[in-house]
Amino acid sequence: ATSTDQVAEAAGFSRGALYSNFRSKEDLALAVLDAHTEEQFQEIAAVAADLPPERFTRFETWLTKSMGDRRWALFKSEVALSARANPELRQQLAARDQLARQALSVLLGRVEAESGNPLPAAPETLARAILALAKGIAIEGLVDDEVSPDWIIDLVKKGLPQ
Repeated sequence: ATSTDQVAEAAGFSRGALYSNFRSKEDLALAVLDAHTEEQFQEIAAVAADLPPERFTRFETWLTKSMGDRRWALFKSEVALSARANPELRQQLAARDQLARQALSVLLGRVEAESGNPLPAAPETLARAILALAKGIAIEGLVDDEVSPDWIIDLVKKGLPQ
């Protein structure tokens, strides 16, 4: 709902400067999401580099932080709602979601291989489920302050080999 004039003013730029870098407000939103996603990928890569049991502890910390960030949940939800009427934006968001699932799937596959214990589902399926639950919990947290990611952390702990 923020106007481009408001965004430009908050950033200390003119509206023209904003449009010289971004074709639309959606492009700006994607750039912001990309920067956030890159940060998330770097955190997941750092988690993947850890050895057990530190890896699971860092993964738990990352997942809790990710699910508990209501500002990002609201921003991502608003961008996703905008995509309903914008097929190009919807495709771009879907591609970004796929990259996130792949990164988490690699981590889950590594956990499975190193532990010698099978996951309760294929890494790709489990990655999709974890990320979908994380989104749902974050969105629920927007309207209910009592919502906590703790129960999903417990569920993940029970399903992942340590």
